[in-house]
Amino acid sequence: VKLMIAHTTFCIPFAFLPIRARLQGMDFDLEEAARDLYATGWVAFRRVTLPLILPGVFAGAMLAFVISMDDFITSNLLNSGGATTLPVYIFSLIKQGVSPQLNAISTLIMIVSVVLATVAFLLQRRQ
Repeated sequence: VKLMIAHTTFCIPFAFLPIRARLQGMDFDLEEAARDLYATGWVAFRRVTLPLILPGVFAGAMLAFVISMDDFITSNLLNSGGATTLPVYIFSLIKQGVSPQLNAISTLIMIVSVVLATVAFLLQRRQ
């Protein structure tokens, strides 16, 4: 639990930056128009605001994921005996030398990053 709190606290400011950038560029008259057409606050948010800021949310999530995966020091210091996080596991594999497991983990991390970047790009391009 303390590791999740530490990573969340560390990554929220980095995820907030692209979301804030999308909110600053958003035309709030669109949400006001939805409210004028009797949409509730939740419906206006879900149908107007969220689709407009979704690329920023994906970019923030991807940035937080990359930073969290890179934050070995926090993971190592707050690691409890029962759980091994991915950065700590990768570090233990690196100490033993390059192995097929390490190559597979690196490939999976690269694929996840490329897929998230592609989804964010496609969502941005769709608008």
